Amino acid sequence: MKKKTINQKEAIKLLQTGKDINLFSIKFNDEKIEALESILLFENNIDIPENLIYYDDSTIDYSDDPKLTKKELKGLKSTFDTIIPVSKEVEDWILKENIDLQRLTSELIQEYFEQNILKK
Repeated sequence: MKKKTINQKEAIKLLQTGKDINLFSIKFNDEKIEALESILLFENNIDIPENLIYYDDSTIDYSDDPKLTKKELKGLKSTFDTIIPVSKEVEDWILKENIDLQRLTSELIQEYFEQNILKK
């Protein structure tokens, strides 16, 4: 008996309702699969083309993540020294204000570029 062909989204819906997908053949189309949904397919030994899996970080709930303690924040000192050497005063300010170093660095570099390179 020939198996009915379904796409990845149909397979996920069937798995979510507890159906057996061994009766189906899965043909992947270009539709992306959210990372959490892909787990259902992996758990059922279905290989997914990696380019179809996407991660939406905006849906991650961090509300139950504990805030870093002062001791943990102080442990980041070696990270600061490795990435950007700063004075103790600047480091204290960064920690106190919970500065996003990646964002700050990116903005500073962009501003420098616009002011000093593009204007030449």
